[in-house]
Amino acid sequence: MINLNTNPQQLMNELQEDRKKAVYWLVKKSGGQKGYTRLQDKLLLDARKNRHDVASDSYEYLSPNGNRWMVYECAQYIKETNAAMTKTIAFCFYETVGGIGAYIPLNLGVSSSGGSQGCLIFTSHFFSRFSERAEVERFDADMLQRFINALLHFTINLYKKEGEVRVDIKLPGGIARGIKRKGQENIFEIRTFLKDAQLSNSQKRHTDNLHDSVAEGVFIPDEARTDRIQHSGNNEKAFNQEMQDMKTLFYRQGGDPEQFDNTMKVGVWLPNVWIRMGYADLLSKEFLQRHALVNRDIINDFTGKGCPKDEFADLVEVCSRNMKLKSFNRQKAEAVIGDYFKEIEEQ
Repeated sequence: MINLNTNPQQLMNELQEDRKKAVYWLVKKSGGQKGYTRLQDKLLLDARKNRHDVASDSYEYLSPNGNRWMVYECAQYIKETNAAMTKTIAFCFYETVGGIGAYIPLNLGVSSSGGSQGCLIFTSHFFSRFSERAEVERFDADMLQRFINALLHFTINLYKKEGEVRVDIKLPGGIARGIKRKGQENIFEIRTFLKDAQLSNSQKRHTDNLHDSVAEGVFIPDEARTDRIQHSGNNEKAFNQEMQDMKTLFYRQGGDPEQFDNTMKVGVWLPNVWIRMGYADLLSKEFLQRHALVNRDIINDFTGKGCPKDEFADLVEVCSRNMKLKSFNRQKAEAVIGDYFKEIEEQ
């Protein structure tokens, strides 16, 4: 059974192992795979019709490790695309005399092992402070589910202070605050809640930037983001706007502009060149994830040299062949790259 003192590796192993079984429990309670599919279809229809998130009944599950889980299906309405997408929500929680707490598994994208996992921990102290300061009734399992549903639209904001990585999450009326635990694991521990009125002047300045960045770069799931790009009528323009939104968020959260430019430059160049060469599938999530894994080392070497433009055609050719892009033509690539860099210089 996990707790706040569980070592990071055991924590992540148990969460990943338990979550699979909790999801299986949801499928079983829904009437098997066919019943689960019908449930998803119904939730999607209701979300689109009513234009807001819709959740199924929730089920509790006690894992063989002794961990208590809540699991249910949710259709998240995405107003930017007037669409909906389903998500399976499964989180581990505990209730004690002192309060309630939750462990939420996170999928943070791509790593060399195929997936970077993480965990967002809301401690009982956080919920105690949130109840007190936001004037919310004492948290129980039902209230916790409502809180988790609201977090479907959250943005985790990281920044360094006094030698450690701090975490802020904007909530109605204030800020949830915590830290990233030391170590390689992406474990974020949310410890307290501050009302807007409680913030110091420096905290208010940071919070104002956070409010702005949330307003300018609302969290949009990958599926909805991809759908918006592919149906924009101008893939290249839409993709560049997504990159600019990311850059704005990065700057406003205290990121180093030079660091961002060095790491993101090739991430913008390559897709733009591929778009111009007619490779339409590059905007899929699966394509970009595979590209990040297959071409990671060569891209790191290229950015480490300062992204020399005279070697970019070589990079494009190697990355394209690694991705098995059909009918790659080096002469066409060089012409596209030349035109693209000329436009960049003229901007």
